[in-house]
Amino acid sequence: MSAKFLILHTNNPQKYIQRTNNSILKRAAEMTCKIYGSPITITSNSLKINLEDLEALITQESKRYK
Repeated sequence: MSAKFLILHTNNPQKYIQRTNNSILKRAAEMTCKIYGSPITITSNSLKINLEDLEALITQESKRYK
């Protein structure tokens, strides 16, 4: 089974990793950052919106708040 996911890149990935109190989740975020360049990922499995629409929404809102 393959899931699609969206990777959100950030200027300070360590900030997000350090916010995680659970050691297992922290390790997972570190590995995700090492593999994909960011600790922030959103999987399409649990969403009520398709991934393409979510990407468009995030891009739109990102431009609005920059």
